[in-house]
Amino acid sequence: MRDLRPQWKEGSVMKRTVRWCIAGLATAATFSAVTWIGGALALSALRLDSGARWGIAGGAGVAVAALTALWGHGFATRAEENADQKMEQETPATTSGGGNFSNEIKGGVKGAALQGRDIYGPVAFGGADPPRRSDLDEP
Repeated sequence: MRDLRPQWKEGSVMKRTVRWCIAGLATAATFSAVTWIGGALALSALRLDSGARWGIAGGAGVAVAALTALWGHGFATRAEENADQKMEQETPATTSGGGNFSNEIKGGVKGAALQGRDIYGPVAFGGADPPRRSDLDEP
């Protein structure tokens, strides 16, 4: 019978889905812990109304959970960034020839065909005045 368990190699990284699940669980656990500790333990000594006490505790839980979510995003995307950097290091840089490139333009091109490298400095279309739309002329 074949072993169907994933084979982990030394130095392998967690998959992205697992990292996002860990980040989500950490956020939920942080919210729950901070809210419960604040509502049941810390704020109960102040003798506040139950609704006010749990409202304050919930707000604190949301604030701390937001910070945990920021950490979780960094944790979940860290493997992708490292993989991209590793891929860039492993991929050899390719160089093109001498830079003599030409493109053939087909179709009804009227006038000169301009490319981005041909434009520099101030650009004027035709005369000194910018083109005007006839439907926007003032009476």
